[in-house]
Amino acid sequence: MGHSMDVVTNDTIADDLFEELEQENNELMKRIEALEKENAELKSAEEKLVTVADYIATVMIEQNIENFTTNNFKVDDRQLELTCRFVEGKTTADVLDEQKQEIVKLKGKVDECHALLNELDENDQLSVEGSERYHEWLDINEEADVHIVPGMH
Repeated sequence: MGHSMDVVTNDTIADDLFEELEQENNELMKRIEALEKENAELKSAEEKLVTVADYIATVMIEQNIENFTTNNFKVDDRQLELTCRFVEGKTTADVLDEQKQEIVKLKGKVDECHALLNELDENDQLSVEGSERYHEWLDINEEADVHIVPGMH
């Protein structure tokens, strides 16, 4: 469901745009905050993991893995590392990296919100290009949770 590309009036743009952007901005800030908190928790958890064996034990406990190939950790480290990757699918570092990328994406989205808000002129109207970007931004946000309008043109 696309948005009409007719002239965007003061009322609609001022109310809709500002509300949409403020709300989106608040949600993004909350998401970033939550991710950064989770990120910090992961980091401190990662620092506590002394060996790969500890890591696997942690994963086993968290995932409640019963029928593990062995409960005996007298295997060489490489085997443990492979098993660990197999069990978890991702290492803590992988998860941290994904979260950092997510935070960067969300911050990009917040920047786009601010850019659009700053573009409103004294009459609360967007330039033609700004108006197009606003509609594109709305459409993208309807389609998916985390999509960013490509950077400033």
